[in-house]
Amino acid sequence: MKISKLHVVINGWLFLISLSSFYFYGLNISLPPLIAAVFSLAAMPILLKRQIAKELVSLGFLFAFIVYLTVFGVILILVGEDLLINRFFAMPLFVGVVISSVFFLVHDRKVFASSIKFVICAHLFAFYIQAISYYAGFGFIDYLQAVTGEEQRAFGGGYGIDFLGGLFLRPTGLYNEPGTYSTAMMLMFLLYERIKKSVVDEKSNKELLLTIFVIFSVLISFSVFGLVFVFIYVAN
Repeated sequence: MKISKLHVVINGWLFLISLSSFYFYGLNISLPPLIAAVFSLAAMPILLKRQIAKELVSLGFLFAFIVYLTVFGVILILVGEDLLINRFFAMPLFVGVVISSVFFLVHDRKVFASSIKFVICAHLFAFYIQAISYYAGFGFIDYLQAVTGEEQRAFGGGYGIDFLGGLFLRPTGLYNEPGTYSTAMMLMFLLYERIKKSVVDEKSNKELLLTIFVIFSVLISFSVFGLVFVFIYVAN
């Protein structure tokens, strides 16, 4: 597939959305998804001009979901003990992300699926590099600490045991903990498979290899949520 400028933009946009664990406590926000949401909101005039409103109405369940979140979200903010302004502004940003996703899904499903695959592969690369580096003796790569100051929770808990001369590692990739990684990875993978199946019926060897890498990474994260997701996926 030839990579267009739009394809590159969608790749970067989805990747930023997936970096939810890069949370800056001083600002009280997860910065990468916020940047992606701001870009989505800025793109609204262009998307609306291309009749995205009609496409949303055609997907009635999604349109109803947006309305539900917006109305009840605002009500909860107003009746709460503390008026959290950042949550109030999060509403239009969230709507912008949803509308942008619908637009890309409707207008070029193949590109959207390819971009989701790119994000999955980027996270897999970070995950396996982290695991290989640690067990090869090069040390643990903490992707978050250098940026946000928060240490990744890859050690301890019920798995705080020695393994091959060092602490047992539960790789987290670009997320703060194994459970977050496995949940995000499986949801992205299931979304990718769902969209890809609507475009191409047959599963190639490359797709099978991707499935193996995703499932194996979730398993060796030793997340309870991950194990449940894998069990459900294999059972179906």
